[in-house]
Amino acid sequence: MKKLVVLLGALISGVVSGSQIELEKVYLHGAHEQAAQRGPQIEEARLVFYFNQKPKVQVVEKKVAKKQWSSVVVTVPNLGRASGELKTALEKIQQRTTDQYVLKVNQHKNGDMEITVTFDLRKINVAVDEFTSIGTKPGLSITLYHQPTIDGLKNAQQSILQVAHHAPTLVIDCGHGGKDTGAVGTHGAVEKDIALRVGKKLAQVAEKKGYPVTMARSDDSFLELDQRTSCAHNGASCVFISIHANHAQDAKAQGIETFYFERALFKPVFQTGGAWSADIMSDNLGVLSKQCADEIHKHLLSAAHSYYPQAVDRTVKKACSQVLMGAFVPAVLVELGFLSHPVEESYLINDTYLDIIVAGIMSGIDSFVKGSNRG
Repeated sequence: MKKLVVLLGALISGVVSGSQIELEKVYLHGAHEQAAQRGPQIEEARLVFYFNQKPKVQVVEKKVAKKQWSSVVVTVPNLGRASGELKTALEKIQQRTTDQYVLKVNQHKNGDMEITVTFDLRKINVAVDEFTSIGTKPGLSITLYHQPTIDGLKNAQQSILQVAHHAPTLVIDCGHGGKDTGAVGTHGAVEKDIALRVGKKLAQVAEKKGYPVTMARSDDSFLELDQRTSCAHNGASCVFISIHANHAQDAKAQGIETFYFERALFKPVFQTGGAWSADIMSDNLGVLSKQCADEIHKHLLSAAHSYYPQAVDRTVKKACSQVLMGAFVPAVLVELGFLSHPVEESYLINDTYLDIIVAGIMSGIDSFVKGSNRG
């Protein structure tokens, strides 16, 4: 009997420790046009996978028959079968073929998922990285860098923003929308509605100041995270801002915080030769994002304090937010306050207060753009 108990214990322990790795989400960020039809862009595409637990990733680079092309094969073993929306998302990736790269995803009968990137060595370099998301989910990123753009910027010793001799396009992402309400406040205020109100106000102010504006959504519609960033992938000089309101279990939690993304949050798994120089340029993009976040946060907080002196400074933070990882331009996510805090909720539905903080955000964008163009 004792032997049976020990055997069952070992069996149960083995099942728990070797539990099935499941794919939970997949996103493909990248330009839909051919590179020749676009302006400069450091990152050509990024494929992002989220899992229920950290997978063991295997990567190999293989030669292909096509001259001056190569192939990187990423294998995620022992993966549960994708179905429903996940299966559809993986099937869409199969359709991604350009004159510079081809993406292919296969899941074998044994459960292994194989992601193959076949690419032009003269145009593309590939990096594979692991990360932990802002929601603590383990993730895998496969980034395709556009090497000619990087070489051109390095030779000119300029940033993406300095290439354009005009005001950059302001891309505004009003968080959530449609079936995704986001946070709901103590007295019923809804995050998706507040984000849209603030986004529309910011668009009006920016256009009056001469900025071209693109809105990811301008009505109560639902967008996947990779759709939200697609309008920042046209190669134009852009600044991307995602607008949100916060929520916490603790009703005392309050304040304004601003997030940005940088590659230092990634753990490198594999890189092709030229990706090292691509990393340098991508790191510079992270520096620009931090500068943008710093300026927006400073001016936003100052504006908020003029009307709401008790507004708490929750500072600028770096994070692996999916919407920021998918924007290949200086990108910032702002949390305007906590809807779970009754006082902050009342301010976030106050039209006068919203006008004030929008003016602060715009001042921060202005300050960042002018500083970047001085280089």
